[in-house]
This record gives sequence, structure tokens and C-alpha cells, in this order.
Amino acid sequence: MSLGQYLYPADRVTDPFPTIGWCANAGSVVDTRYMVAELPAQGAHLSVLAMTLPNADGDCELLRGRTIARVDIIEAKTEAKTEARARGKKPARAKRR
Repeated sequence: MSLGQYLYPADRVTDPFPTIGWCANAGSVVDTRYMVAELPAQGAHLSVLAMTLPNADGDCELLRGRTIARVDIIEAKTEAKTEARARGKKPARAKRR
């Protein structure tokens, strides 16, 4: 089982047979690489999963030996984005009367 198959089990794949998304999840993979990054200014996280399908066959044969990259961007809710942008700035002081 690859990391992609763990993160995206077959019951979550909505791509129809035999699209690239379906084939990428159904085949055996090698040379899997995974990267995550935080994008604090945007209040988001990025994950990239790269993998090679060495033995793709049948309807997925076009992917044999090719590398596929799955990119996910997880954005925070609007409130969290505003807070993330506000970090680093001094909070506004209340005016005295």
C-alpha cells in the first residue's frame, strides 16, 4: 500500500474508471516522495505526493513508468486566515477617553 492509497483509500476516489486519478490510486507504485509546507501568509498548508507507476497495464498502460504528482492545498477558514495575516503586526491599542 502506498502513502497515496493510505491518504486516499479506494472508497474516497470519485474519478471514474479508467481516468488518471483512478489509475494512480489503483496501481502499485514505487519511488514515493512526500512533501508538506506551510504557507503562513495565505493561512494554508500544501502537500505534494509524487510517485511512479512502473507496472501500469491494461487501461492504465499509458501511465507505465510515468511519475504522477498529487497536490493538495488545505486552506484555513476565513477567520483563521485573517488571524494568520494579522500575526506579526502589533494589535491596535484602544483609544483612551
